[in-house]
Amino acid sequence: MGTEVKRLLDQLHRMYHGECWAGLSVKDILEDIHPELAGRTLPHFPKTIHSIALHVLATEHVVTGRLQGANKVLTAEEDWPTNITTPWNETVQNIDESYYRLYKEVEQLGDNDLDRPILKGFSSVYVTLHGHIQHNLYHYGQIALMKSLLQQPVQ
Repeated sequence: MGTEVKRLLDQLHRMYHGECWAGLSVKDILEDIHPELAGRTLPHFPKTIHSIALHVLATEHVVTGRLQGANKVLTAEEDWPTNITTPWNETVQNIDESYYRLYKEVEQLGDNDLDRPILKGFSSVYVTLHGHIQHNLYHYGQIALMKSLLQQPVQ
């Protein structure tokens, strides 16, 4: 494993487990979100914590699949589910498992793999992985903000 792959793994670890410049880690953000809270919306914002988490999970499955050579593109419903049937606690468990699958895939890479397109016609593995981390931090920031606002007493 090369130096740059080690750096990517470090960034994935920081995003998920802590010591992240953006603030809280994914684990910290998801901790103690009650299922009822995960299904609520804010005024003028139609997404729920649960729908955002499922969106991030779906895109992570795409990234992991593409690292394995699958030419996966999400449908609109896969990308932003509107009919959520998965229980919240199961979604949190799936996020945890998905992170470890992605981490294991990245561990298999060499630095020479990072400049190749993740799939023909797509961005490089390097850009995709950094973009995925940025995408996750953006959406988990939304979840952290929603969690904070939704836990406040109604005035």
